[in-house]
Amino acid sequence: MEFLVSHKAYEAQNRYKALGFDGYSHMLFPSPENAYLETNITIEFKFDKNTDGVLLFAGSTKDSDFIAISIKNDSILLRFDCGEGTVEDLYRGPLEKNVWHSLHVFRKFCAQSEIQIDNRNAMTDDITELVHYKGITVDQGIFVGGATTEIVSLEEKAGTTSGFVGCIRKIVVNDVALLDSQEGINLSLDEATYCNLDEPKVYLGKKLVKKTDNTTDKKSGVNTFQSKNVGFSGNSYVQLLAPDDIDRYMELRISIKLKEPNGIIYFDRTWNRILAIYLENSFVFVLFSIGNDQTLLRSEFQLPLNVWKKLEVWRSGRAILLKVANQMWIEGRIFATDIQESATKTTYFGGAPMDVLPEQLKTMKGFFGCMRKICQNARMLHLHRDALVSVNTHDCGWNPCFEMSCEQSSRCINQHTSAVCLCKYPLRGKRCEYKNDVKFTTKAMRFSGISYLRFASREVMEHIMGETLNLRFTLRLQKLEYKSSQSSEQILVYAASNDNDGDYMKLRLLKDKKLELLVDLGSGVTVVSHPIILNEESWHDVVILREASQISLIVDELEVSTTATGDSTELNVYDSLFIGGALSGDKLYNGFKGCLRNIVIDSASVTHPEHASEAINLSEC
Repeated sequence: MEFLVSHKAYEAQNRYKALGFDGYSHMLFPSPENAYLETNITIEFKFDKNTDGVLLFAGSTKDSDFIAISIKNDSILLRFDCGEGTVEDLYRGPLEKNVWHSLHVFRKFCAQSEIQIDNRNAMTDDITELVHYKGITVDQGIFVGGATTEIVSLEEKAGTTSGFVGCIRKIVVNDVALLDSQEGINLSLDEATYCNLDEPKVYLGKKLVKKTDNTTDKKSGVNTFQSKNVGFSGNSYVQLLAPDDIDRYMELRISIKLKEPNGIIYFDRTWNRILAIYLENSFVFVLFSIGNDQTLLRSEFQLPLNVWKKLEVWRSGRAILLKVANQMWIEGRIFATDIQESATKTTYFGGAPMDVLPEQLKTMKGFFGCMRKICQNARMLHLHRDALVSVNTHDCGWNPCFEMSCEQSSRCINQHTSAVCLCKYPLRGKRCEYKNDVKFTTKAMRFSGISYLRFASREVMEHIMGETLNLRFTLRLQKLEYKSSQSSEQILVYAASNDNDGDYMKLRLLKDKKLELLVDLGSGVTVVSHPIILNEESWHDVVILREASQISLIVDELEVSTTATGDSTELNVYDSLFIGGALSGDKLYNGFKGCLRNIVIDSASVTHPEHASEAINLSEC
């Protein structure tokens, strides 16, 4: 006997299946009414091969308003525009095949966004330069798995015109479930398209128009996508051809997001003229010189970290102007009379080679953060695409931990664009793949700059928070291969609730190999600087003493004392004490490089990593 299955019976049979997409299909869902100003999107998807494709698109068919989420080069690309410029964020993969992924994307106005996939770290973006328009107009609805060919400039908006290849089982927008295969919810405006994960896919829904024979495809396997948001790591730079008219005038507009407060943003020079834009302690400086005459501009306020800010610099003849975000224009002028014609051949962004920098900038690192929307002399620049030379740059939002697999469930931290596995003792190795089987015999612990001891027990923290403290240890610096100064400061002792927000104590080894103690009991920072320069050949005894507000730093029996600011006598830090380095949230501080022994916290002696609550990346000296 042969049975005929009605359409309703077919729908009931498939209502708990995910939707399937073959790269040429898409589904249309209604847009929640409150999605104009804010979109909070969750998509659960799965694929069995790596291809670029649109996951979600909503916006205007012909105008600039849109939000698009795509898979691009095994990463998540988010782009949106409220009418005054496209915001782009790239959340680096790779994405594992044949595994269900949960993607969360949040957009508020065009001023804030957040991307998170699975249980990885979220990537947030605060945009302060786009303030005039806040909403995104949605004409037809929310396209999923692809988008209609009626959308103007789809590739420019979404990064690809291809549809998604794989399965989608859940779509939630602003708490409205548009699709939930587990709950049997499907609000699609199109005929359903189902995906059977164990059998060949059944495609019933709307198809995109396939390319005709005379359409040229880009070669498969060739990575042609380059983000317009460029990331710099302090040792990066991009060299470009200078505009033809740069010697007559220079007008530069650029948006930057700082990760660190110091570094070179822009540099160009001729044989007798220099223009440099750089950061120092989060202030923006512009150095302009002609011959022996120079002027230096400084922004009125410091720039915050991890927030997009717009810079504008204008030069014409002897005049130079600077504008930072909403601050007033600042003007400077050169009074040199021996101006001679000379040609600027190249410009540098994010840093520059040491041999082209003037003496006053040779010790400065490059920019650490992201750049986008760069316009120079009425020409929009694409740093990746236009570069003559690109050194150590990457897509903004790239996280090296995506490409690192730390073993034994160890945590990975992005340390200056390098993946660092936090190996809990007795684990060791780059990926925590080895285990220390030999017991400590010397009672001296080696710290590598990415190591630390963390103490969180009540007994230890009572000493830190109380009115008295006697913390002592003996240290020996790591021998440098070349006789030069350290590249950065190193944390030796750290205790804080939040990074410099409220009470804290920090002992750091400066670049000149002197120790500096910073203590804030709630009324301001007190600094104790010690004059002794530590050498690499000897062990040095270090003691931190605190009796109420009286603070002392002792190095090799030489004591330097002072009184803390204010009336408070206690250090209100409740979380942890770090020795040899520190971790705050996702930030791993530059730790001590060398050996520590004879660690004593008041009367408690620390002679083994197991005496700490947590011992990370430690070995025996």
